[in-house]
Amino acid sequence: MSLADRFIPDRLKNFRPRDSGGGFKGSFDVDDPITKTAKRDDRGRFELPDGTYLADTRYHYVVVVRDGEDPQPCVLSLSSTQIKKSRTWMSQMRALKARAADGREFCPPTYGCLYRLTTVPESNDFGSWRGVRPDFVRLLGDDEASLYKAAKDFAGMVRSGNAKVDEAAMAASDSDGDGDGDEY
Repeated sequence: MSLADRFIPDRLKNFRPRDSGGGFKGSFDVDDPITKTAKRDDRGRFELPDGTYLADTRYHYVVVVRDGEDPQPCVLSLSSTQIKKSRTWMSQMRALKARAADGREFCPPTYGCLYRLTTVPESNDFGSWRGVRPDFVRLLGDDEASLYKAAKDFAGMVRSGNAKVDEAAMAASDSDGDGDGDEY
């Protein structure tokens, strides 16, 4: 997978708790006045007066690369226990350095890097699940110009606002649930 861009959203997803039927109810800007009415519950979630809660969600705009297939732009949505992994991944990307032909050091664009995403088993007192683990593989090579261009073009779409997250669709397809440790 080549990373098209990294993005800290200014949105909070609004969900009905699972024990009350569950489900996505919409989203709010971080500075929306309703967010000020949220209180932390006993599980650390931000609960609104109507009993729904707000979930900090980080979107990573990526280009999925699979052998024999065209690069596919997509969105990786990380929330809850995956927020720390999102922060760590973003710090790793910002810290990555490369050397130019003239020897000077620079930070390569995120869309010029290849990462492998795998899932790993995780658990806490509330259950178990599979979480994401991003690993840096390498910088894209000169022979991967078409992949670099696809990722750069997608990053441009994200920055311009032409690539938008369909939060309702993402909530409906939250996970394939097979837990088979797919790798991308």
